[in-house]
Amino acid sequence: MAKKRLTPQDRIALDNWNELVASVREHSDINPTDTETEIRQRRERLEKNDEEWFKYYFAMYCTCESAAFHKKATGRLMRNNRWYEVRAWSRELAKSARSMMEISKLALTKKIRNVLLISNSADNAERLLLPFMANFEENQRIIQDYGQQKKPGAWETGEFTCMSGCSFRAIGAGQSPRGTRNKNFRPDFILVDDIDTDEECRNPERIKTKWKWLEEALIPTMSVSGNYRILFNGNIIAPDCCIKRAIEKATELKAKGIGHVDIINIRGKDGLSVWPEKNSEEDIDLFLSLVSAAAAQKEFFNNPVVDGGVFAEITYAKVPAGFVEWYIKLLEFVGGKTTVYCYMENNKLQDPFFQQVFQPIVRRIRRERKISLYITGDEEKKTDKATRIEANLEPLNREGNLVLNEAEKDNPHMKRMAEQFKLFNLQLTYPADGPDCVEGGNRIIDRKARQSEKPVIVTRKSTRSQNKYRV
Repeated sequence: MAKKRLTPQDRIALDNWNELVASVREHSDINPTDTETEIRQRRERLEKNDEEWFKYYFAMYCTCESAAFHKKATGRLMRNNRWYEVRAWSRELAKSARSMMEISKLALTKKIRNVLLISNSADNAERLLLPFMANFEENQRIIQDYGQQKKPGAWETGEFTCMSGCSFRAIGAGQSPRGTRNKNFRPDFILVDDIDTDEECRNPERIKTKWKWLEEALIPTMSVSGNYRILFNGNIIAPDCCIKRAIEKATELKAKGIGHVDIINIRGKDGLSVWPEKNSEEDIDLFLSLVSAAAAQKEFFNNPVVDGGVFAEITYAKVPAGFVEWYIKLLEFVGGKTTVYCYMENNKLQDPFFQQVFQPIVRRIRRERKISLYITGDEEKKTDKATRIEANLEPLNREGNLVLNEAEKDNPHMKRMAEQFKLFNLQLTYPADGPDCVEGGNRIIDRKARQSEKPVIVTRKSTRSQNKYRV
């Protein structure tokens, strides 16, 4: 029989596999003289502590201390035999590595028997399953403490069964999962990892079809009366995507005590790294500078804003004044050539600051600099911010009358202003302070212009036949 010739893709895949198993072997050194008693005691001790178990058997992946959200997520998954969770974790927060360690422990301790790993394609699902296979096959610490896991005759890429009794199968979205059994065991753990693609998310019908497959073909492979764990790993990359729909389902199930939604961004509400042991503030700043604001929001902050959703194009040209410095700089720039009205937003919540803090500072500067600086509070009651910005500025922009200063195009502040316009949407999922300020200024200019118009005087003259109006 002629031997099958390897394609270039096959050779690359084989090289990657050899590198992976070599790395696994290198990071799982053992003491071959350990006795059976020592092995048993170590195994029993580590099984009581998930984090210590991970650090010992998966040292290759545990390069720094786990974050609090990692530990809480693992605790939920391990202690609940029936569970539905969505981990919408940012990139660089170890979604796939964490779930691999958790599932491996459940498999080796015989808590689960049949695992399905689902991804957006069969190739991607097989790729995500390879680290499982490599560790069961070559991890010396697992082999020493739990025995050889490679089962002869049931060990191939994409589908294999461990000697511990747990089977694994990689399935691409849309493939038939029916008939997936390990002896009498139906699937009891479904890991859905990286299920969404940018291309599919641009077509709602494709998302609808994929979600229908998940709910009608995949999940029903599990036993109604048995244990089941369903875990979604991914980011919210679009307003409508499978992860978003899974979040809605998990929210429903939370009321029944079997669901949880975990949305973790690379930075928390305090603006700091949620995993500083791995991702420093400097590293995050540097990396985010490599991608667009839209990409950063989608991949690292679960905020799929659309570039150009309302303000599709931004116009740059020369403008008559700088408008980039503070009030004093503005007055100095104008130099008395025209009247300058200085305003500051001042609603009911802001009024104490405006009166007690800001105005005394203005008075002091006026005395010290001998400059005629007066700030008026903008107290006009405003409508909804998003609607106001779109209604008042989008027509101006469409007609080319909303102009950003070309001379300031490379100024970081002007870049941020343009960025806020480009990522503006009616849901305000991205900051819009700049457009809000521009809208306020434009509104005041329009009001001043109307006030400066000459009044229309109407007089009435009577005639015998009719009344006439003269303007």
